[in-house]
Amino acid sequence: MSIADAPPPHADFVVLNDAIRDRINWLKSKEMPRKFFIGDGEFGHLHFGPGQLVVVGGVAGCGKSCLVAEWVFNAVAADPALRAIITNVDVGLEKFVERQLARVSGVDADVLHWKQYGEQEAVIQDRLDEAAAHLETVADRIAFLRGCQKTG
Repeated sequence: MSIADAPPPHADFVVLNDAIRDRINWLKSKEMPRKFFIGDGEFGHLHFGPGQLVVVGGVAGCGKSCLVAEWVFNAVAADPALRAIITNVDVGLEKFVERQLARVSGVDADVLHWKQYGEQEAVIQDRLDEAAAHLETVADRIAFLRGCQKTG
């Protein structure tokens, strides 16, 4: 009895010969892989698509969440069919939104958080309104999973 003849009832596997043939057929086809546009610039050469896992590491506070959120917003903006779910164990929804508003508006995150607007209050408020309008163009296709934040 071969592997293909007697799979365990709970197993989900493919015989390697079938997988090889399927992949060769796909590689010879005209179908292109789906790629998510994450932006131009320093990271524009990176290719992200369905089924890929991307791990971004770094010390606390270096901007990992902000960077990945920028990639997600760019990808969703570039592909009207794309939807995303964001989860973050370190940052709650309110802080996440505040950081995105800072990123898009160009206003320092600490200035926003501590409301240190000074004489620039009117300018900052206008920039926040513009940032919110920009983010809202894709916000209906991005969800934030609550309840994943660390406690204690």
